[in-house]
Amino acid sequence: MSDAVLVPVSESLGVDLVDLRETFAVSVDGNLLTVRGQAASADAAQAQVQAVLDSYVTAVSSGLANDFSAQAALVQVQIDQVRAALGTVGSGDPLASGLSTQLAGLISQQALLTAKAAAVPSPVDVLEPASLPAEPSSASAVTLGIVGAGLGFLVGVAVLLLMRFVRLRGPARP
Repeated sequence: MSDAVLVPVSESLGVDLVDLRETFAVSVDGNLLTVRGQAASADAAQAQVQAVLDSYVTAVSSGLANDFSAQAALVQVQIDQVRAALGTVGSGDPLASGLSTQLAGLISQQALLTAKAAAVPSPVDVLEPASLPAEPSSASAVTLGIVGAGLGFLVGVAVLLLMRFVRLRGPARP
């Protein structure tokens, strides 16, 4: 995820940006974006993932609105140029009529772009909001401790048997 999405989440949740970035996995399958997160609790993970989803939707939507606003600003430059040219010709000049028509078209185009910027629908739909996980995605400390102790025991027995086997064989005699 980009900083445009994660910085607002980091600030709103009071989480370090680097830590936040490490707790998310994002996968893309065609047009489907899946966000997975982990945190100390299921509620915290759900809140963080939902905040990332909301921030993503806002970033994409505001990006489109900004595009329309930038286009409207470019049209304003053209409007200013046509107005300046219109000010240099007399009202009876045939060029004045063409410039006036061009100016009206540019003003109309700018109004349309400004209206589009104000009414941009979200191009992103959240199909499923962040949900609470049914169970933790990693094993508990107790489970990991038991597995570690069992593996340690097995390695110890294997080393003991190996040492006994070597001792029973004894050194090779010439």
